[in-house]
Amino acid sequence: MKALSRMLVGSLLFLLCSCADTITPTTVKIVALNDFHGNFRSPGKLAEVVGQPVEIVGGVDYLAAYVAERISQNANHVVVGAGDLVGASPLISSAYHDEGTIEAMNLLGLDFSSVGNHEFDAGSAELRRKQHGGCFVPPTRTCLEQGKFSGAKFQYLAANVIDDKTGRSLFPSYEIRAFGNLRVAFVGLVLAGTPSIVLPSGVAGLTFRDEAQTVSQLIPELREKHVNSVVVLVHQGASIDSAPGTGINDCKGVVDSPGAVAIQKIVAGLPDEVDLVISAHSHVAYNCQMKNSVGRLLPVTQASAFGRALTDVDLSFNPTTGRAEKVVAKNILVSQPAADAATSAVHPFLSSPSVVAIRALIADYEKAVAPVANQVVGSIARALPSNPDPSGEELAGDLVADSQLSATSAEGAVMSFINGSGVRNPGFNTPNATYPHDVTYQEAFTARPFGNSLVAMTLTAQQIKDALEQQFTGCSGQTSDNILQVSKGLHVEWSASAAPCHKIANVTLTTDGAVSPEKIVSNYVVDQPQKTYRISMDNYLAAGKSNFTVFLQGTNQTGGPLDIDAVVSYLSSTTLAPKPPFDPADPALGIPRIKKLE
Repeated sequence: MKALSRMLVGSLLFLLCSCADTITPTTVKIVALNDFHGNFRSPGKLAEVVGQPVEIVGGVDYLAAYVAERISQNANHVVVGAGDLVGASPLISSAYHDEGTIEAMNLLGLDFSSVGNHEFDAGSAELRRKQHGGCFVPPTRTCLEQGKFSGAKFQYLAANVIDDKTGRSLFPSYEIRAFGNLRVAFVGLVLAGTPSIVLPSGVAGLTFRDEAQTVSQLIPELREKHVNSVVVLVHQGASIDSAPGTGINDCKGVVDSPGAVAIQKIVAGLPDEVDLVISAHSHVAYNCQMKNSVGRLLPVTQASAFGRALTDVDLSFNPTTGRAEKVVAKNILVSQPAADAATSAVHPFLSSPSVVAIRALIADYEKAVAPVANQVVGSIARALPSNPDPSGEELAGDLVADSQLSATSAEGAVMSFINGSGVRNPGFNTPNATYPHDVTYQEAFTARPFGNSLVAMTLTAQQIKDALEQQFTGCSGQTSDNILQVSKGLHVEWSASAAPCHKIANVTLTTDGAVSPEKIVSNYVVDQPQKTYRISMDNYLAAGKSNFTVFLQGTNQTGGPLDIDAVVSYLSSTTLAPKPPFDPADPALGIPRIKKLE
């Protein structure tokens, strides 16, 4: 019956071309990227398989070379994105409102992309400017030096984002690309929950509709346009932690992960006309099969993030019926060593015009950003490394947690958390610096470069304890100890010898102006399990990453600023002269905040 259903879809729904005996071409290549986030330079290293040697990956010039190499294999191709091309970007891009990233994507040859949640960081008007061009107010260097910013040559897609004033989608819902007499529709979606992870100003005047329902409602319109296949570009994905042996083309742990529920729910609601889902948002590389609304398995892919990988898809059609009958997808590591090797098939493309132009663009922006990078934003009394002490506390983590609390206090947050690896080495510990030390914007950005947005949510006291228990190996899927850094006023004591899920001995909270600390956990027991607290973290933790799945239970979520903006604002407002530098010895900071009992 399923085979018959698909035949009916091919013959009745899409009214395939009766004007030709055969459909040519029969294979279309789709090259996909996601969550680029303005990473002009390599974001670091990645292994194709967890546990194998890592390689230097990414860099938009290398990404362009790999794209050029893939599309050279088939004249019938399209290059697509699944959102978050901009926003939460490194300094070289964010300092100029990501105009450089738009220019780089133009040079790379991107055809269209769904919007992502970070596309809304600066609001819909700014997103329209990125699409259509125009000068930022006040003008950035692009307009000051060149007279204009031309905007994106690629098309943003936003099927489920409705402009409340017009009642229409903010950008086109889909684009149809014709390959000979084949017609493939690309539908662009962003997660319906975008308002919960973006500042209210970013989504003002917009309504975000259900993802799968939106696609279903478009099918009659696509039927009238004789589309042969539908590809969904959706900015939503699975949040998992890859176990040793997991490769970028695996699906290990995805279907069973609590963090995969959102994308699975979307796929499960998709009509049977959809043949491929290119996902995003969770910054994970996977190559999966998930059931659609009639139980048919759909390929669902994601290519990590930051240009570290891309997805190469061959979508094949029956030459007689024109129905899509085979999808072969593969994630490819954007390896710099492989591209630089003389024997590499990619090597010739590093001298292609697009790569040469992109490298000139990078050099231009690096020169321009130098004054911003060197700007002093605060002061510290001593080095604040990101390596943990025996209890798991990091001095750099204390500062970042305090910055998050300060940035979300208006949302009611009374405590804030950051995962143990959430501050990059060397933290606020510049080599050969003298102290007190003036912290530059670049140093702050190096310590906190992820570009994550902050999220405030409500948890019960019991859920807070449960989340803290997930710091330790063996509790609720945690595979290694990962001590959360906590904000001032919060003190946590844990037992190394206690059994998994029973290690949190005492937790107290002292809020500003309080006479004495409030007991949340006493002698391993939660005092008032149902009492609620507003807490904050970045959207990485809020998505249940690093196996902190309890945070997925948070309610009444509201978005906050970017992590780096919170750090800079906190340092600038509290540590610039004549105010004293951040000093871990200051009793008001309550450091140490974490205590290991044995």
